[in-house]
Amino acid sequence: MNHPEFYYRSIAYIENSRKVFLMAKHLFQDQDKAESFSNYVVMHSSEFRKEGFSGKRDCRCVAAERIGCRKVFSILAKVFINYIFRLLYGLKGRNKYKSSRLVKTWVELNYFTYKARLEGGGNGLVLVLPFALNFKRQVAYIRLLKALGVNFAFYGAGYSIIDVVIFLAKRDMLSLFNLEYKASQKTREDFCKYVNLSEYLVMDDVDPFANSVNKSLHSGGVKVLCTMHGVGTYSPFYFASEVFLFNQAQAEYYRYFRPELATKVQHCPRSLVLPMYFDRIVFYSGVSVTTSGLNSMVELRVLSALVELCKRNSISIQVKLHPNYKGVKRYVGVESFDGVLTDSTLNLSLYSTSYYTVDIGKSALIETDEIPTSLLFGEGEAIIKEADIGRLFSGGGNC
Repeated sequence: MNHPEFYYRSIAYIENSRKVFLMAKHLFQDQDKAESFSNYVVMHSSEFRKEGFSGKRDCRCVAAERIGCRKVFSILAKVFINYIFRLLYGLKGRNKYKSSRLVKTWVELNYFTYKARLEGGGNGLVLVLPFALNFKRQVAYIRLLKALGVNFAFYGAGYSIIDVVIFLAKRDMLSLFNLEYKASQKTREDFCKYVNLSEYLVMDDVDPFANSVNKSLHSGGVKVLCTMHGVGTYSPFYFASEVFLFNQAQAEYYRYFRPELATKVQHCPRSLVLPMYFDRIVFYSGVSVTTSGLNSMVELRVLSALVELCKRNSISIQVKLHPNYKGVKRYVGVESFDGVLTDSTLNLSLYSTSYYTVDIGKSALIETDEIPTSLLFGEGEAIIKEADIGRLFSGGGNC
């Protein structure tokens, strides 16, 4: 059975991460580099996700995995935009190294997560890294920072031209990893230059190399605080002085390989209580530029069933698109979310963090055969099977 991206970053699949890590230890003879390689493979390798992945032979296939032409072009574009951002970073001047607090950001979510702490005192600097997933979103974010008068600087990774040439010649997973890893070490060197740095605030669970950078800063006396950007699980080997997670299942994932990781779970389980009374549904789409066709297909199927049930019960339904979704209106005939929630709103999704973060109305998750939501959220949560979603309306629907 095909699974969505996050399935391969779950406890159910994590033993295969151990196999990659054991291979990586022989390849690199360096703990941090081996962990970073494992992170990169879990997030990017197609060989890793093949049915029946196991053993040393499969791990060698991962290292030799061929990188397609489309991916090559995207890597070159990434190197170029990081080069531009790095040039802009240099124009900030040496005074930037006097900052006592750094905030690593791509978009507005990262900034607002730490806005209160940033304003709590000290000389803070917001770093803006390239966000290729949604150019318009990042432009709007930069304009927001300027409008708010925030002290910020662009920052780009320092890719080596020699490593780019080696990657273009070999075009395999190992050479791509080496290109990215060496760039991350330049980032580590850059951040260690901040002489007065006391706090480094991040949401970089999506960065396979944050593990190494964060460790270096922590060992130098810098407090590295991470708030997970979503309920998904990304780099199995992660490090920060303190990590704020959404739920216990997520904590178990990150502590599987690093039991000493200081974690704080922010949300308690929300049990499913039926019948539910509501007069409107808001469905939070998880489809973006990074999700597969499987996710899109499953979401459309579930939403179609919800629309039909809403018609029968005279209930309105709206859809809130993912902020990184690109394209025209996704669901024809379904209203877009108008931004208004009431106590009689039922918030539904397959795996959106809105389940925890939306304080108005009721929230529940829908699990399908293809997308085992319980792997991300754990047991005891308000999760209902796709085949049983009609039970949500058993209270008559109307509040």
